[in-house]
Parts: sequence; structure tokens; C-alpha cells
Amino acid sequence: MDADPLQLSQLLAQNPLFTSLGEDEAVFLLAVGKRRTVGAGEELFASGSPGDQLFIVLDGTIEILMPSQDGDVVVERFQRGDMLGEIAVLDDQPRTATGRAASPSTLLVIQRDDFHAFLETFPHYRQRLISILVQRLRRTSDLVSEMLSVESGVILPPDQHVAARFETTIVGYGRYGNNYIGPKYAKPGYPWQAVAIVDPHLTRGKFAVSMLGRRRPDCLLFRSFQEWYDGYFAQLTPDRRARQVVEIPLKPEVLYEQVLRYIDAGVKQLILPKPVVMNRAQLHALIDRVAHERIKAAVASQWCYSDFPRIIRREIRRISSDQGAGRVQRVDIQFSKEHGLAYATPPPLLELPHALQLLSSIGLIDVAHDIPEIVGTATLVALTYRPQHISDGVYVRASTDYQPPALQKRSSPNWDYQERTLNVFFEGDPSIPRLMIDLWIKFIRSGDIAIRPAQLRLYELDEQGPRYLELHFVDDQLLTMNRMIYESFDQEFALFQRDSRVMSLERYRAIGEHLMMIQEDWGALSARDGS
Repeated sequence: MDADPLQLSQLLAQNPLFTSLGEDEAVFLLAVGKRRTVGAGEELFASGSPGDQLFIVLDGTIEILMPSQDGDVVVERFQRGDMLGEIAVLDDQPRTATGRAASPSTLLVIQRDDFHAFLETFPHYRQRLISILVQRLRRTSDLVSEMLSVESGVILPPDQHVAARFETTIVGYGRYGNNYIGPKYAKPGYPWQAVAIVDPHLTRGKFAVSMLGRRRPDCLLFRSFQEWYDGYFAQLTPDRRARQVVEIPLKPEVLYEQVLRYIDAGVKQLILPKPVVMNRAQLHALIDRVAHERIKAAVASQWCYSDFPRIIRREIRRISSDQGAGRVQRVDIQFSKEHGLAYATPPPLLELPHALQLLSSIGLIDVAHDIPEIVGTATLVALTYRPQHISDGVYVRASTDYQPPALQKRSSPNWDYQERTLNVFFEGDPSIPRLMIDLWIKFIRSGDIAIRPAQLRLYELDEQGPRYLELHFVDDQLLTMNRMIYESFDQEFALFQRDSRVMSLERYRAIGEHLMMIQEDWGALSARDGS
């Protein structure tokens, strides 16, 4: 479109800022603006890039994308007559999203200084622009309120008087680090402070638009261990070195080699993800090395730090004894991730660690003695345990093929879903579960909220007949886990190893060996079925 002042005024007639654009104002914009043409799929601007231009769409469609766990998500579209980029131009901050042409598009590009000159020349647009931005802020507040209401709004306040006693380096800032770990370290008032990130793929621009980047823009970024060691750790005094924590949210395929580097450097506090490593040899070697070097290594096993397993254990005992339901007859548990997302880690080491930790924390299985029957496919591992205190068995299913209901996805499209259910049957009436737990997890892609809403349904018999008592819980497990781990780091090594509140690497030994055994057997089954 070759716009003249009249055509530009007509084009912008429906734009809330330029709804009554006069000829002089249109002439001004056309004089300072430059036409730009982009092809379908071409990037207009990148997240984290300087926000020194705004754009008026003359033809075509521009999509705005935000990062999520399963790739970039289109959050808004701008079409003919729309303006975009004005917020970045006004606050002089990097762009918080990526703009990409959905179809061949033509835009009028206006530089920051020229837009400010426009507002100086035609000052009545200032008030109109403020009104538009206030409306946007209200819409954003409504969205956040809706998200919080879905989660019951339970937010635990930090102790604002707690000083940061530990300085933390995060090794790997991928999906999990950016969306879940990063937001926890962005919260003020806790005994930790994120000081550095090691990730070869993380740019300053990408980090700047993450929650941790916005809260801690001074955080140091390194591309490798060696850069981190030379540029940061080697320069610390002995006292500061003793207060360093390294959290390594990496896949088990690469974690072992990485953690040894930080141990060799002299780091004395580590936070490691389940399942930690890929095989029993690596697990034993790492446990021995940590003990020899007197390193406080905590495993990020969230169910170990949650009160919810203890609540479930108490209810099982109450139903069995107080209500005369007899002993537990059968347990069914399903832990599945959403189908269609990319998972490099096999099912035995992806969802199964969470299920087994929950069962172990409740006391339904003993991973040191109970050996399961194992079957599986490329996306599934299914286990059957026969513990002596359960008359039938414990049936475990962990997979990457969960299909969330369409209504659920439509109602909350910005959440990633996982299926996590536990049903407990008793001998008194094995046809119906007396205890039903829905531990479905919802992570908002922005990382602002990462909490676990749980529903506990208890089957009760009274004078009115059978009915269910339904209880709801909200547990910010990552934050709870962080608090307990960092409290335990304040202790000497011997006390840390004996602290029942924390899952030390030594305490993880039994469940880790159990997982590695299942992984090996599942791998043999997969290889046999594939041959």
C-alpha cells in the first residue's frame, strides 16, 4: 500500500490511538516513517532486541510469539491498521516477545525519537495513549486474577527479614530452569540469591525477558564451566566459596560429567534433579565421591519435602482401622506427561521417579525390598508390586501419552498438563476406591505460578448412605523444597546427612538404585521388542 495522508487516516480510523487522525498528523507520520516489507515467516523483531521502533501494519498480519515449554506460542495478532511496539518505544526496554510475519506484510516503521517528536508536536495524543495503556494493564490484571482464582490464590509470603546467605549458580537454563526454577530464585526475602547462570545457548536478550532476568538483571551469564570458573568462582574468597550453591537441572544423560566438574572446582553445596544419572555405576561413584569430599548434595525430589504424602498415609490408616475397611487391597497410580511434546528422556527416568517417590513417602512400597514386574513400550513403563501388606498389589503406570480433555485445554490454554492420580482400594469393598487423589499439575508458561493443586476424595458411609468427602490442597512444592534444602545447607556435613527433612544423595541411594534397575530392564524389553 502506497499510503497518502488521507489513506493513512482512513486506515487508522479503527485504531484506538489514531481514531481521529488529522491531515497534519498523518503527514507527520508519513514523513518520519519508513516502509518495510517482510515475507511470510520472516522475523520482524526478536525477543530481547532493542525496542527503538514502533510499527503500523499497512498490509498483512504480524504474530506475536512468547516462549513456552513446547515451543513458541502465538499470543496476539496484528492486522491492517494496527500498531505494535509502542510500549517498548516508551519505556526504552528490550522487547519482551518476538514479532513474525504470518503472511507477506508491509509496515510503516517509526523510530523512537520520531514518535516522541510526534507526541511533542501533538500533545493531546499523550493522554489518549495513557488511557490505552491503562486499559491494557487492567486486562492483564484480570487475567492474573483469573489464574490465581483457579489455583485458590494460596501464595506463601517470604520472610522479608531473611538475608541471602547462599549465592546460587544455575547450570542449564532451558525450559525447566526458565519456567520453574528461575521464578523461585527471582523471589526476594529468602536465604538464596541467584548470581550466575551457565548455559551455552542462553543470550542476554533471552535472559532479560525471563522472570529471573527481570528481577536480577545483574546475574552473570557464562557459556561453559570454564568461563564460570575463570570469570567467577576462581576470584571468590574462601568465605564466599563456602557459601556457593550450584543447582544443575540437566537431563541424566549429561548430568554426571557436569557435576564432577563442579565437585573438582571445590563446590560444597549441590542441588541435583531426579533421577540424577543414567545407571547404577554412575550413581554409586557419585555417592562415594560426595561422601569423600563432604559435599552437601540434595536431590530435588519434591514429594520428599511435601506434607501431602503424610496426609495420605494418615488417611489410609484411619480408613483401615477406624472404619473397619480392612487392609489395602489394591493401589493404582498413573503419572503421565502430555502427549505430543518432545521428551528426550525415556519414561522410566521421566515420570516414574515422581510416582515411586510418592509411593515410597506414603509407605505403600519399600524400594529397598519390593521388586516389580515390568512391562513397557517406547512411551510407557508399567510396574506391578506385590508388597506383603497389600493383598492384591500396587499398579504403576508412567507414560508420555496423556491426552488432556478438550474442555480443560480450551478453558486454560496457557497451561501445560500432566496426569497424576492415585486410587486406593480396601478389602472391605474392593469394587470402589475409598481414597481418590488427583494430583494434576499446572504450570503457567510465564513461570509466574508453578503450583500443584490436589484433590483428595474420601469415600464415607453414614446414616444417609455412601458419599464422598472432597478436600482441596494447593502446594507450591518447588518453593517449599527450596526452603527446606537451603535450611539444611546451614548445617555441618554430618548433620546434613542425618537430616530427615532433606533428600540427601545418600538417602536417595535406595530409590535411585531401584530406578536404575527398572531402566535397565525396560531397556532390555524395548530392545527385544524392537529386534
